[in-house]
Amino acid sequence: MNSIIVRAMQRLGIALAALLLLPFSVAAQTRPLMTEPATTAPAGRIVLESAFDVMSSEPNFLTGEPRDVWAGPLLRLVYSPADPVELDVEWVARVGARDDPDFGTVSDFGDVSLRAKVRFVDREGFDLGARFGVTLPQTSFGNGLGPNTLRMSAQMLATGRVGPVALHANGGLALYDEALRPHEQRDFLAYGLALE
Repeated sequence: MNSIIVRAMQRLGIALAALLLLPFSVAAQTRPLMTEPATTAPAGRIVLESAFDVMSSEPNFLTGEPRDVWAGPLLRLVYSPADPVELDVEWVARVGARDDPDFGTVSDFGDVSLRAKVRFVDREGFDLGARFGVTLPQTSFGNGLGPNTLRMSAQMLATGRVGPVALHANGGLALYDEALRPHEQRDFLAYGLALE
């Protein structure tokens, strides 16, 4: 009787592990993490993506006071003019803050981002590329919804695959103009890691 229970528990454990490893749709896996794969779409492909972000306790750009914010719908159009190249334009249609301690509940149009991705290496099981992007300020600074600054980034991208598993790694530089100090900028190490 005891061995029957042990075998049943083992089967249940194996079934749960297999369920976790099943290839679920991961089309949105990068939204919170925003880790970009090094792979690119075939030439001529056009993709429209959409998302909605919600964040709790984000500091107001003007006052530093925490508030709950939302952004969406995010609309991203990706075009691949050639196999190793992708171009995309992204617009956050609306951003807002709920119960901001200084401005109450406010909203405005979101920022626009332009990006280009180039794949340098395309070998079986490994891709290497780079992505360059700039974000143009559109969101109102007056009520602290956006920094109203130019932001840019340059990152190297790597994707390794073993069977059905893919590991995506990004690393590079992000340059953000300072919101409250003219002619100053912040330089950040931008990185990401995702398992698919």
